[in-house]
Amino acid sequence: MRNLLLILTFFISIKGITQDFNFNISNVKIAEYINMEKKEGSEVCVNSSNNLASIGERHIIKFYKNELATKDYEAIYTYDKLDSSIISIRFLWNTKYSNSILDTKKIIIQKSFKNKYYDIKSSIEKKFGKGIDNSIEETYVGTSDHGQIKRGLIKTLIWKVDNNISVKLDTDISSLYEKGELSTYTGIFKITLDIIDNSKTENQLSEQALNRNLLDFLRGIENDELKKSEEYLSPYIYEGEKTEFIESAIGKTGKIVKLKPLKNSLDKRNLNYTQISNLKYKYIKPKKRGKNIIVSFDGIGKIYDIYEVDAKK
Repeated sequence: MRNLLLILTFFISIKGITQDFNFNISNVKIAEYINMEKKEGSEVCVNSSNNLASIGERHIIKFYKNELATKDYEAIYTYDKLDSSIISIRFLWNTKYSNSILDTKKIIIQKSFKNKYYDIKSSIEKKFGKGIDNSIEETYVGTSDHGQIKRGLIKTLIWKVDNNISVKLDTDISSLYEKGELSTYTGIFKITLDIIDNSKTENQLSEQALNRNLLDFLRGIENDELKKSEEYLSPYIYEGEKTEFIESAIGKTGKIVKLKPLKNSLDKRNLNYTQISNLKYKYIKPKKRGKNIIVSFDGIGKIYDIYEVDAKK
C-alpha cells in the first residue's frame, strides 16, 4: 500500500506542473520573474546569485525547487545589470533514477516526464505552430514485465518567435539501465526549455578577467576550499553535479596545478542560452608533454567545462 501511494504521488506531482511560460521576454524585467518564482515556492541558489565571479554587464540568478516527481526544477535567468532586461531563460526538470530494476515506479516516472514534455510542446505549438525538428527518432531497446522500454524520447525542437526571440525545447527521457566495462548508464529524465533574446547574447569578456576566475577556482581546490571553488562554476552546471565536476577537474589536472594561457587561443561560440569563451592553457605544473587544457567560460565568465586536448591541435 505504501509503495502504491508513493507511485501515485510521483505521478500526480509531475502531472500538476502547469507553468504559463512567457515567451515574449523582450520588455520584461527580472523583478517580474523573481516574484513569479517566489510565488511558486522556488528558492534562490546562493552561489549563483552572489555574482562573485560575474564579469561584464550581466548577472545570472538561479532558482531551485525540489519536486517529488521530478526531483529537481531549476530556472536560470540571465539579465542585463543596467536595465534589468532579460537576455535568456532556462527551465530545467531533471532527475536520475539509479535502480537497476525496470520497476513500476521507473516506468511511471518515464511516462510522467513524457507527458510533461508533450504538455510544454503543445502549449508552444498553440502559439507558434510546428517547430524545426532536429531530433533523433525514438529507439526501442527491449522489453520488461511492464512493456516495451525505449532508449529514450530524445528530441530537439526550435521555434523562432520573432526576429530576436527563439525558443528551444530539448528532452532526454530514458528508463534504460546499462552496465558497461568502463561506465554505467542508470537512465535519465531531463527536459530543458530555453527562451533566448538573440539580439543580446553577444558578450565581451576580457581574457584577463577569465584567467583571474580560473586562478581563483584552482586556488580554492589547492586550499581545500571546494565550496569557494563552486562559486566560480557556471550556473548551467546542474547543482547536483558540481561536486562531481570539481572531482573530475582534480582528476585531470591534479590538486596543485599551474597553467599558462596560450596566445591567440580565445574561441567564442554561441550556445543560444549563453555564449561560451574557450581558452587554451599549457601545463606548467604538473608537466604533461603533448597535452594542453581547454577551459570553457559562460556568458558571465564562470567555468562551464574543463577538458584536455592534444597539444598539436
